[in-house]
Amino acid sequence: MRRFLLILALLPFCLNAMALSGGPDKYGYTWKDSNEPGGPTFNWVNILTSDRKVNGLGDDNVRGPFSFINAGGVDFRFYWYTVDKFWVGSNGYICFNNVMLASVFPQIPDSTDNRHNFISALLADLTFSGVGNPAQCYYKDTWDSLIVCYMNVPFYTDVQPTWTGSNTFQIILNKVDKSITINFLNQTGVTLTNDVKTGIENLTGNIGLMPFNGTYPASNYCIRYYYPVNPTYFVYDGAALWNSHQGNNGQFLPYPTTFPLKARIANTGNLDIPPPFQAQGRIKNYSGAILLNTSVPFSDTLKVLDDSIFNYTQSFTPSTFGTYSYVTHLTGITGDLIYSNDSVTQELVAIDTSTLIMKLNYTDNSSDGLGLSWVDGTGGVAMYMVPPKYPCKVYNTKYFIESNPNLNGFSAKIYDDDGQGGSPGTLIDSVFVPAAGIIVGGYNTVNPSHPIIIYDGGVYVTWEMHGTGTALGKDPTPPISFNSWEFVGNYWSPYRNNQDEDFLIELNLQKAQIEDVGTAGITMPLLNDTLFAPGTVKAWVKNYGQTAESAFDVHYKMWGCPEVVQPYSGATLSPGDSVLFTFTTPLYNATDIYGDLCVWTSKMNDYDIHNDSSCVFINISHDNSGISEMAASARISTYPNPFKEEVTVEFDNTTHDSYRLALRDIYGKIVFSQENITASRFTLQRRNLAPGIYFIELTGKKKFIGKLVAE
Repeated sequence: MRRFLLILALLPFCLNAMALSGGPDKYGYTWKDSNEPGGPTFNWVNILTSDRKVNGLGDDNVRGPFSFINAGGVDFRFYWYTVDKFWVGSNGYICFNNVMLASVFPQIPDSTDNRHNFISALLADLTFSGVGNPAQCYYKDTWDSLIVCYMNVPFYTDVQPTWTGSNTFQIILNKVDKSITINFLNQTGVTLTNDVKTGIENLTGNIGLMPFNGTYPASNYCIRYYYPVNPTYFVYDGAALWNSHQGNNGQFLPYPTTFPLKARIANTGNLDIPPPFQAQGRIKNYSGAILLNTSVPFSDTLKVLDDSIFNYTQSFTPSTFGTYSYVTHLTGITGDLIYSNDSVTQELVAIDTSTLIMKLNYTDNSSDGLGLSWVDGTGGVAMYMVPPKYPCKVYNTKYFIESNPNLNGFSAKIYDDDGQGGSPGTLIDSVFVPAAGIIVGGYNTVNPSHPIIIYDGGVYVTWEMHGTGTALGKDPTPPISFNSWEFVGNYWSPYRNNQDEDFLIELNLQKAQIEDVGTAGITMPLLNDTLFAPGTVKAWVKNYGQTAESAFDVHYKMWGCPEVVQPYSGATLSPGDSVLFTFTTPLYNATDIYGDLCVWTSKMNDYDIHNDSSCVFINISHDNSGISEMAASARISTYPNPFKEEVTVEFDNTTHDSYRLALRDIYGKIVFSQENITASRFTLQRRNLAPGIYFIELTGKKKFIGKLVAE
């Protein structure tokens, strides 16, 4: 959707009954449409009732990866290589690596960027967002074909409800004959600039076909791409894929530091690359001067589609803080086809971690003079930043506002990277900046609304628009960090131009000391104790952190009993000290119960939740006959515990009776349940459980109770 450049619209044109065909491309692919003699017959395949919905598509985003079924040894072959996974783009395409295609769309083929390896059916400014939007997407994968259906997907518009028209089409990959069929069931409406394309492009971007550009497909119409019977295109092509890690994203390095130089290269051609050839690694300062020059020779053949991850013999030790370029360049490949993929550059920024404030910024602080502004005045962008040292405290964030002619405010937000695959997840902070407080042509400083400590991972420092015309500064000066993101609503994707520019967004951090309190054990009651009367609860509370602690709460709870919370009011705990904490509220229950009694601490910015709690198995009874035997038979074994993704549960059910499972949080609320469990051992998936303590209850012929800790 959203563009920051105005483009002259073309008059819409619809494909009519004219017969069309084209190709071959350099590899030998050809195509025909359903009006061409000998061409394909339009045949819509309805898969809606039988297969998977692609969830999470929004406006300008990509979902995946999804794995191909490979039954009977049949792979899908695209150009000279096979593919085993795919992504689905909201703008009418599938791709075989995570490629973000958004308006303005590239020509097909186009080797000048890194957005390759895709099949576009209706590559246009489509959207799954907006109130009442009917858009849906499904896919069906079998041993012989993959079908991806876009159903009732409208175009984006800058008029509420931000969508118009309707497009229903599908992509069919035939794994047997390697053909690609695009079916267009119906099409109505036009996109803002008639930027509409269909086509295929290989993994290097130098080969492809584009049957139409700027035209709209007719209803009940199809195009089929035919795989060459005898390909005659054979090339050598080596590629430098990334430095340091997948994605080649920029990094903030602690200064002083010694940074190992790692890289990955691949054979992206369809001929084996014979030795000798080499990878050359260089470090350049911001002025372009070479500070380090090293290389790795290759004496073995690099076979088609093989890759190599290697370390250079030298490491990089910055002589001062600042911005550096880490470059890997392939040389010595005779007949190498594409020179543009021979090099890859990673941005490295050395940060002086001895200073009071650590300034994290991937730009040169000089805007391009245009800025970024989405035309409908909503959504925003972010820079992903990983601190060079932990723990650290957010001091402030800064946003360079290029222009604000309509006097709009904006929101400064910070998101955790705890979303799927490290994407934006939990909203940590949100501060609204009114128009009256905005500086145009400079940085605007925003203080967080509450203390924020970063103990690991990174954060997304986010600028959200609140009206049209406001522009955020952007910097096209290399090196580029590839850490820029965009979003609308709750839909996030890497920024469409993240290979070409960074945003003038800054994160300033202070060094912080670890704050961490927890329980070191329960002294009363003891393991397997039985309470016949109200009993006192005591536990050791310990300061595991680096700062003195006095402001925190201590809790205890046994399922079936109310939770007790008591503020700590004793002497200040120095780092490493412990104190025996006594609850003033005794533990008891009106009915007989047995299970885990848990004691835990809670405080803001606590570093490690894993040392917060301690638990013991006890009984509460009004009759001292037979309680021990009953309790012993009602224990649950869980492992691993604490757990991250799944936990195995075992209990005494050798007779395979039917049990009902209930998983409760510390407040007794059921967060998950399941009927008719007959196995004595089963696996429980985490699903969407937040980190914390949970109680598992199995009710049937007997009652079993246990405790789980989700990390």
